Amino acid sequence: MCGIAGFVGIPIPHDEAAMHLRAMCDAISHRGPDSDGYHVADGVALGVRRLSIIDVSGGRQPISNEDGSITVVFNGEIYNHRSLRRQLEASGHRFRTHSDTEVLVHLYEDFGPRDGGKHQHKAHCAHSATSFALAPGAPAKQTGIAAGLNFLSLP
Repeated sequence: MCGIAGFVGIPIPHDEAAMHLRAMCDAISHRGPDSDGYHVADGVALGVRRLSIIDVSGGRQPISNEDGSITVVFNGEIYNHRSLRRQLEASGHRFRTHSDTEVLVHLYEDFGPRDGGKHQHKAHCAHSATSFALAPGAPAKQTGIAAGLNFLSLP
């Protein structure tokens, strides 16, 4: 099982954010022995320790959408990711991996947030059969999504 860590909305310099994020991920290195990944931008820091299950060679995280405006770290499994991928590709999305994780950034592009961020998780959960929860944050023009089991309880 992977491990994810991160924070949003904390106004600290990029180097300091990266240092804290690495320390957080180092503390959970036992959760993901296969790889690690980091994304630090203004007000967003996302990290992952990955245990590779789906797309072992190509599914390194964090994963971003086509223009890099949405980035995700993920722990869980999207059981219907293949059918979601086909639907998203048909609507014009381009995928760089075969990982179930990449589906999340494209779902977020199409379905969330629609109501100022109050219920964006409903769009994702309505479309995906999963074992995970979402915690999106959107400072400035960058959106980071951290998704993981027991990360956030949703109604």
